[in-house]
Amino acid sequence: MGVDDELANALELHQAGDLLAAGAIYREVLAQDPDNVDALNLLGVIMHAAGDLELAVELISRATELAPDFVPALINLGNALQAAGRPDDAVKKFERALELDPGAGIAASNLASALNDLALHEEARQAGERAVQLIAELPDAHVNLGNALLGLGRSEAAQAKYMAALEQDPHHPGAWFNLGNAHAD
Repeated sequence: MGVDDELANALELHQAGDLLAAGAIYREVLAQDPDNVDALNLLGVIMHAAGDLELAVELISRATELAPDFVPALINLGNALQAAGRPDDAVKKFERALELDPGAGIAASNLASALNDLALHEEARQAGERAVQLIAELPDAHVNLGNALLGLGRSEAAQAKYMAALEQDPHHPGAWFNLGNAHAD
C-alpha cells in the first residue's frame, strides 16, 4: 500500500471517528515521509482533539511551513492556537487563510471567534457577518456573530443570531448558553 492509499485509509478512519487508528496510520506515514503535509496536518488535528495542544501546534505549524498556502492547515493551526490561549496568533492564521481563499467561510467564522476572545467585537462582527454570508448553514458562524453583537451591547440582535443557529442545530450548546446570556443582558 502506497502513502496515498495509507492517507486515504487514515482519513476514512478519522472521519468515522476512529482517531486512534487514524493517528497510528498518520504516524506510519510520517515515519516514511517526515515532510508529508497531509499527515502532519491531520495528526495535528487529532492531537488537538486529544488535548495535546502543544504537539498539535507543532505538527500543524510544520505543515504550514512546508505548504504556506495550504488553507485547511492554516485554519487548523488557527484553531489549535486559539485553543492554546493564543487568539492573537490564531487571528493571523485565519486572516491568512482568508487572504488565500476569500470564500473560506469557516476561516471567517473562526476569525470572529478569535476576535471575540480578544474583545475586538466590532472586528468580530464584521468577520461574523462575512462568515454568515459565506456559509449560512454553519451554526457556529451565527453563534460567533451573535457573540460579537452581544459584546457590542446589541443583545436583541445577538438573540436573533443564536436562534438562527438553533434552527440549524437545536442541540448546539454554545447557542443555548449564549442565548441565555443575551436574555440576562
